Amino acid sequence: MSLDLISVFQSRMDRAGAEQIWSLAILGSFTLFVFKSRKTLRQLYPERTLVRGIRLFTLLLCLFIWSRQGIYLFYSHLHDIQIQEASAHLVHLTWLEHLARFCVTWSGVTLYTVLTLDLGWACVRAIRKSGTS
Repeated sequence: MSLDLISVFQSRMDRAGAEQIWSLAILGSFTLFVFKSRKTLRQLYPERTLVRGIRLFTLLLCLFIWSRQGIYLFYSHLHDIQIQEASAHLVHLTWLEHLARFCVTWSGVTLYTVLTLDLGWACVRAIRKSGTS
């Protein structure tokens, strides 16, 4: 039974990670759209509306990425509990392994958040520059 739970928890952790990557793909597509259509967008909508929309979209994507991280951590914790129950004598991590695990766990969400904020900033900058040129 615990091996079934371990595989379920692992698949849910993988899904949470994949959803973070897909959110960046969506933002990348959105950024390309804004860059290619910025002059048309400026003709259709006021700058303030566009900037607020981009900022809201960026904020929602950051929240989505962090919610997926929370889901990942939840299932990771359940996964670890099941592994410890199944083989308590095999699981002994050194301080270096704990550090490596911490870095792996938080590096992705940090990178995704920075990329999301940077792409959002680039969209806002593109909209503002298209009005001055």
